[in-house]
This record gives sequence, C-alpha cells and structure tokens, in this order.
Amino acid sequence: MNRSSSGRVDAIDLARGIALVGMMFVHLGPQWVGASPPVGQMVASGRAAPLFAMLAGVALSLVHRRDPSGAGSVRATCIRAVVLVVLGLALGSLDQVPVYVILAFYGLLIVMALPFRGLSARTLVVLGLMWAVLAPVLLLWLQIVHGPVISDQAEWSDLAPPWSLLT
Repeated sequence: MNRSSSGRVDAIDLARGIALVGMMFVHLGPQWVGASPPVGQMVASGRAAPLFAMLAGVALSLVHRRDPSGAGSVRATCIRAVVLVVLGLALGSLDQVPVYVILAFYGLLIVMALPFRGLSARTLVVLGLMWAVLAPVLLLWLQIVHGPVISDQAEWSDLAPPWSLLT
C-alpha cells in the first residue's frame, strides 16, 4: 500500500472514493427497470455500501494504531460515531428520502467495534467465524421468542425509547 506524504493510505482512499461513487450512482442515478440492467448498475448495486462499511472498519483500525491517544482514541472515535448517528437520524427524519440512510447504524457499529480494536488478527478471525455460525441461530431464536425485528429508516422518533434504535 502506498502512503502519501500525509500518512494516508492511498489504496484505501481510492477504494473509499470508488465506494462513494458507487453509492451515489445507485441512489442518485437513473433507476433501471428493464430485464437486463447495465453492468455498472449490477456492480454498484448492493456492493458499494458494504465496501464502504468495510473500509470504515479498516480506517478505524488504522487511525487507532497510528494515533491511539489522539484521533484514534476512544473519545475521538465516539465523537465521530455521535456525529454519524445525529446526521443519520436527521437525514432519516426527512420526508420521502429516496434512499435508505444507514449513517446512524454505522455510528452505532463504530461504537460496538471499539472493544475489538486491540485484539489480534487470530482472535478476530476466530470471533468472526463464531459470529458467522452463531448469529443466524441467535437471530432465528430472537424471532421465535420476540417476533420479527422490524427494520426501518432510523429517525429521531427512534430515540424514544432509546433501545428502539439499537434493535
């Protein structure tokens, strides 16, 4: 990976830019309604947002390793997360938003990722594999016991009660 003079990783910045362009293309570009969508629509649709989310995790890790007591500190990371949650709730509260705004969920996931930042790669792989096996079983159990989880646009009303946003 090439690093620019500012210490940024150029490949990650490039991938983040591609993800942003892909999300803008999918959400703001013309919607394909025919039988065979263009290749660009097929590539970007459903892939740009997960790429952006993965890169958010990579960036979180890199910033923490480079400056653990400054920009990568728990406090700075929580401030970023709160900004994302507030921005996501504000955008989600607008009437007739043509896209599903997931910034609030990104903010919550960043906070949830904080305890995992210091773990070794091996531990993270084991935890990831365990989660991949256990999460579907846990979700099925929760749906049986509590009914289906309703996923909707996050908005200000989800803060009363606060756990509504977490579900």
